[in-house]
Amino acid sequence: MKNEEIHSENVSILSRRIGEKMNLSKKELDILELAAQLHDIGKVGIDTILLEKTSSLNQNELRQIRRHPQLGYTILVNLTNYINISEIVLCHHERPDGKGYPNGLKDSDIPLESKIISVAEAYDAMTNELSYKERILTKEEAIKELIQNAGTQFDRSVVDALIECL
Repeated sequence: MKNEEIHSENVSILSRRIGEKMNLSKKELDILELAAQLHDIGKVGIDTILLEKTSSLNQNELRQIRRHPQLGYTILVNLTNYINISEIVLCHHERPDGKGYPNGLKDSDIPLESKIISVAEAYDAMTNELSYKERILTKEEAIKELIQNAGTQFDRSVVDALIECL
């Protein structure tokens, strides 16, 4: 789980930088940074063996992994100090094209903070060692991947802001 801790820290730092580039207020940046730090908290409810699996996931395993945003929401919505970040955590795997999870939200229905975390998380996952991927991409390869998926998987303005941050 050490990689998960590093991943959460990386996503938190990068999300704040993107938020600054997008002119979020200090309060919005603080909320974004905390939500990014806790974006994968729902993984505490997923079997560690599954989280550390290096081979391809079957449909059932994928379904289990995809529960983590809802689990994170459930944890955070019941904690008074974290209620304002619970929806951000819930929506961090939603996509502008509506093909995300857990609710298939589209564009303006997805909180901006969730869109930022989605891009920061994807960039970090592509460029750093995590158990579920085959190889680490270079910065240039990761940017190319994000640009190719801007407007469908990722919010275009957030991808542009990330590129300006790097």
